[in-house]
Amino acid sequence: MLYCGQPDFLASTLLPIVVTALATMLFVLSLAYMAGHFFRKQEYEGFVSIELHQLLISTILISSVLGLSMLFCEIYEAYAGGDPFQIGQDYLYRVSNGMALQSLLGLESLKIAAQFYGSGSISWGLSVWGATHPLFPSFIVLERLFDFLLMLIMPLVSSLMVQKMILGIINAVAIAFVLPIGAILRIFPPTRDAGSFMIASAIGFYFIYPFTYVMHNQISLDMENALEGEIGGFAKVMNARGYTHLTPLILLQKGAFNIDVLLYKPLRVIGLLILEALFLPALSMIITVAFIKSLAKFIGQKMG
Repeated sequence: MLYCGQPDFLASTLLPIVVTALATMLFVLSLAYMAGHFFRKQEYEGFVSIELHQLLISTILISSVLGLSMLFCEIYEAYAGGDPFQIGQDYLYRVSNGMALQSLLGLESLKIAAQFYGSGSISWGLSVWGATHPLFPSFIVLERLFDFLLMLIMPLVSSLMVQKMILGIINAVAIAFVLPIGAILRIFPPTRDAGSFMIASAIGFYFIYPFTYVMHNQISLDMENALEGEIGGFAKVMNARGYTHLTPLILLQKGAFNIDVLLYKPLRVIGLLILEALFLPALSMIITVAFIKSLAKFIGQKMG
């Protein structure tokens, strides 16, 4: 990880920026205090007193946030069993390349086979007065079915790819850019609320958001394992529904293609992908946003 793996990040990057911002704010308050004495403006002196108090609170708050962030790095990596960002990336790679891509290829193979068989026709009689009929008219319907399934699975695959991209962006910018900017904005009065929100956002997206993917990984592992080893699953469903006369036909098709691998498993994978590509990311965002709102409210409150 960018931040947890580099203990000198605080001393080399964050600390000089925060110290410079604090010194700038102290200089501004000094000028305001001198102007208050020179022009005999008690409101200037009151402003300096309030802002010095807030500056002290900001210093303590930022120091606590940065220190606790380093502590959280060690705690949540140990609890997760590794880098949560890497666990999330591996989880998304397994789902997208291991499950979704294989299902996509299986459905595409069935679509090509349906197009091939559906294009066959037989003609009799003269070319003008004769008649032409398709050899396998039902394959036209199957082709449309496979087109629909492919149209359904493509947005799910795209969602998984976008999630991988989001995790990479958060890992790169949350602590390295968003947290220092938030620390600077928290020091100055006009941008104090924005700084509190950015600090909370950096912590929420860097610590809470990737940890939810560790949770997703554990949730989906058992369901993914249940998809493996389903031999003759489609035939079992047909038998259970009373269509026993279709079982020999299904087994006969295994000479050309395995319908369990190319159709039955992709149908089950689509059901699991809907959970992993739509519901679980929404759950991650809800948890993260709720944490950010609560933390921003705490950091942004006027203490004292």
